[in-house]
Amino acid sequence: MKSFHAYQNEFFDLYLAGKIAEALNLVDEIKIACPDMAYRTKFWEACLHSIRNEKALAIKALEELKDMGYWLSPKILEHDRDLENIKEEPEFVEILGVFKQRQDKALKLSASSKLEFLPSGSLQSKLPLIITLHWRLGNAEEFSN
Repeated sequence: MKSFHAYQNEFFDLYLAGKIAEALNLVDEIKIACPDMAYRTKFWEACLHSIRNEKALAIKALEELKDMGYWLSPKILEHDRDLENIKEEPEFVEILGVFKQRQDKALKLSASSKLEFLPSGSLQSKLPLIITLHWRLGNAEEFSN
């Protein structure tokens, strides 16, 4: 079985090559293989359907994401060029409102965390400092792969 990371690489290879139908088929496969990554796959699905001017299907993917209790950054959705076809749709605006509320709630409950691992003994002064962060729409655990 492929890892989500491998699927993601395959997805973006298809997407960047303009193979939208193939990318949509792959999204269906990923949704079955990696159901815990729905916050990613539903977003990709919405973008792909919007690119194909399938507005109802694009909105449906975001609605499903919302109904699953997930949220995406409204800023990302508002600025994503792939979603241009649906940005004026009332359903899209409503979904953005729900995601904004969820984001506000998450920000109130969240706190940055810092994990520090120091080598023992004489290695401590010989090793360089390494700082790791993670990208948007991700988390540290996923990024570490």
